[in-house]
Amino acid sequence: MKKLATIALFGLAGGALAAPAFAGGPVIVAEEATVAAPVMQSAPMPVGNDWGGAYVGGQLGFGQVGSTDPFQGEGLIGGLHAGYRMDFGTFVAGAELAWDFASIDLGALNVDTIDSIGRLGLQGGADLGQALVYGTVGLARIGGDIDQDGSFYGLGMDYALSDTMTLGGQVIQHEFDDVPAGSLDTTLVQARVSFAF
Repeated sequence: MKKLATIALFGLAGGALAAPAFAGGPVIVAEEATVAAPVMQSAPMPVGNDWGGAYVGGQLGFGQVGSTDPFQGEGLIGGLHAGYRMDFGTFVAGAELAWDFASIDLGALNVDTIDSIGRLGLQGGADLGQALVYGTVGLARIGGDIDQDGSFYGLGMDYALSDTMTLGGQVIQHEFDDVPAGSLDTTLVQARVSFAF
């Protein structure tokens, strides 16, 4: 009986030691994986998507004169502008007054230079967020050896660098039909910088 109890005891001990082998080995508990919480980033604030309000600025570029007369010339031209726009969502409308100083030699007898071009016009264009693409049309006046009223039309684009500053460019065609002995056309290509307030 004592012998049977000893055998049973050894049998139980051996079974206890062998049990992990039959179960696939010792159980290793893996560390619990940690998941980092997502970082919330704020969306950048839109810049320049409201084109309404008053603005002033300057422009600088190149002017070329052609005509049915012997008036021909080209030169640098630059000046100041001021305007007001209303933003209706995807459409922008406004008015602008611009004055350019020039020294364009026409090379004609008694009609030597154009020294200024002024414009008062209307604008209409598409609000593309940071960009504004527009057309413009209105009245123009040249000064110098010829003082004459006329008209103009053109295309332009402004790009918002900040809430108050824009950089842009435009191409403007002027037509003056009542100059002595014919007509005179002036094309301007200009870069612009404007400040809203």
